[in-house]
Amino acid sequence: VRPVQHPAIRRQSPRRHERLRASDAACGAVGGKVNSFGEDFVRSAFTKAYRERAEEVGRFNLAIFGKTGVGKSTLINALFGEEVARTGIGEPVTMAEHLYLHTSGVLGVLDTRGVEIGDDSDKILGELSTYLSAMRTKPLQDQIHVAWYCVRATDRRFEETEGRFIREVAG
Repeated sequence: VRPVQHPAIRRQSPRRHERLRASDAACGAVGGKVNSFGEDFVRSAFTKAYRERAEEVGRFNLAIFGKTGVGKSTLINALFGEEVARTGIGEPVTMAEHLYLHTSGVLGVLDTRGVEIGDDSDKILGELSTYLSAMRTKPLQDQIHVAWYCVRATDRRFEETEGRFIREVAG
């Protein structure tokens, strides 16, 4: 009895294995793991690409959104490693948008007032739409590059208005 090999399955030639080993060695992989040459190559390539993109973008801006009291300002303080944003318990503290700039000049974090879900949801969504439209016309370094929507871990449900808000931010 002669074994029958499926036509879609081809045996790999020893030469192909030699080529793969040579390719792995050139990329710095040994035994399926990346050695220091490979790590250095990846790190160098990433650093180069990052610097090129950073020069093009300028300052990277992160916007923090969420309901009132979820900890947006506390998160910003954690990102900066010091208290830069006022925080509180009970009444809303952040009454308007505020851009915090890192001393390096390469990071801006936008603290926003809390999203109040309720009767004025449509008004808030309209204001957000206007604000985001204006932001998109600014120079690239002044635009929002990434937005985080914060939720309270103890909230048991995600409201439809929050979904509408996120879709509006995503544009």
